[in-house]
Amino acid sequence: MEAIVKKKSALIEDLLSLTHNLIVEIDSGDPQPVDDKLKQRALILRELERVDRKIGTRSTTDDQRWMNQLEKVIEMDFQLKLRLELMMKDAETQLRKDRRIKTDLLEEFMLGSKGNKISSMV
Repeated sequence: MEAIVKKKSALIEDLLSLTHNLIVEIDSGDPQPVDDKLKQRALILRELERVDRKIGTRSTTDDQRWMNQLEKVIEMDFQLKLRLELMMKDAETQLRKDRRIKTDLLEEFMLGSKGNKISSMV
C-alpha cells in the first residue's frame, strides 16, 4: 500500500507541474510543446486512475493533501481550457487571414496575367 501511496503522490505532483508548464507554454505562444504535454498529461491521468482503483475505498493519511492538490489542478484546468480556447481562436483567425492573403495574391496574379495577354494581343 505504501508504494501505491507514493506513486499517487508522485503522479499528482507531476500533474500539477505539467499543468502549470502547459499554461506557461500556451502563454508563450509556442504550440508544438503544448501538444506533446497534453498527450503526456493524458497518460498521467490514466495512470492516476489506475492507481486510484488499486487504492479503492481505503483511507490514507495523504487523502486531504491529495484533495487540496487536485483542487489546484481543477483550477489550473479551467485556466488551461480558457487559454486553449483562445489559442484555437487565434489560430483560426490567423488561418482566415492567411487564406485571404493567398486569395488576394491569386486574384492579383490572375488579373495581371489577363492584362499581359490583352496587351500582347494589341
